[in-house]
Amino acid sequence: MKHHFKYFTLLLAASMIPTGIAYAAYPNTSMTPHQSSVEQARDAAQWATLRDNKIEWGELQDLVREYNPTVSSLWLDFRESQSRGKYNIDYEDVLDQIQQSYDASMNAANNNEILEAYANLQYETSTTAQGVDTSAQATDEQAAELSIRQTEKTVTEQIRKSLISIYTTDLQRQMDQLTADHTASLYEMQKRKLSVGQATQLDVLTAQETMQSAQAKLTSDQTLADKTKQLVLVNLGWKYNDNPEICAIPMVTEEMLSKMDLTKDTQTALANNFAILINERKIAVSSTDTQIGSLSTTVENEKESVRSDMIARFNSVKSAKNSLDQAKLSLSNAQAALDKVKRSYATGAASQRDLETAEYNTNVAKLAADIADYTLATEYYEYLAGRDGIATADAS
Repeated sequence: MKHHFKYFTLLLAASMIPTGIAYAAYPNTSMTPHQSSVEQARDAAQWATLRDNKIEWGELQDLVREYNPTVSSLWLDFRESQSRGKYNIDYEDVLDQIQQSYDASMNAANNNEILEAYANLQYETSTTAQGVDTSAQATDEQAAELSIRQTEKTVTEQIRKSLISIYTTDLQRQMDQLTADHTASLYEMQKRKLSVGQATQLDVLTAQETMQSAQAKLTSDQTLADKTKQLVLVNLGWKYNDNPEICAIPMVTEEMLSKMDLTKDTQTALANNFAILINERKIAVSSTDTQIGSLSTTVENEKESVRSDMIARFNSVKSAKNSLDQAKLSLSNAQAALDKVKRSYATGAASQRDLETAEYNTNVAKLAADIADYTLATEYYEYLAGRDGIATADAS
């Protein structure tokens, strides 16, 4: 649904930067005419790609721009505001709007002393040089566009993480299915041993509890998988119960990792950071020393925050890579153990249970390595997102 822009008033504060993913349902892209761009903005082939029944990794940001409920509404409102001359008003226009807002508030007060006093207070505050600066900042077109791009990028990267989560959740479900089957087998074994006096009732109850816990985890896995997929769908324009083809995740290679350069990437992150760019725009349209000084301090603090955040993101990638290497080593060890058990089983030196346990351990180790691979992908793409404009810029 299109959200109509709430026009400038000094008595009401409105935010142009919603955070997080909007989880409201939205029509299927192949049916909805409510994309944020006009039809002429893309050629027929580009629209066809966006409107097909596939979610491709490389088109995520375009899907977010056109069909995400929050982001598409922001772009529609932005263009409507442009057409109505809402942006880049000059000093006299600001004062005129302040006066119009004041007159409207006084009329609405209808001789109510409290409301009139509030309107007068707002008028006095707004007509100061600092108040005019604040108004100029709020109506700066470049800052408004940067704010929407910041939201668009943030939502896109959240969806990227969710797409990876769809795959890791499925791998975790497979792992938990193996565990459920294995613990069920152990439970049956304990019951047989109890019947011949080789196990206690406590052994059986413990095995049963372990099996039930594994089965409950399976149910939890499925619930999480369904929810994650539904949130991705409605945030890219599909209905929650649609079934589009979901892209494969571009996995991280050694070559991709070798191109990471923390020093260079941090400089890029500082140049691209939306929060910093927005505050630099506010400085550019401000005229009072107080505003400029305060915002300049904020920008310097934000730059330090970005530097720290990029270091943290870089270290997270390295940590994930180390975890992947360890998972691969564990898989290699499990495979070697399985091969040894198979040889022993062939000569009668190992039991069927020994073989089943070794096979279980190897299968779990394989899934754990796959999960670690996706975890590395998550951290790597988080690093790139920081470089490309959304590293944390905390001014406090």
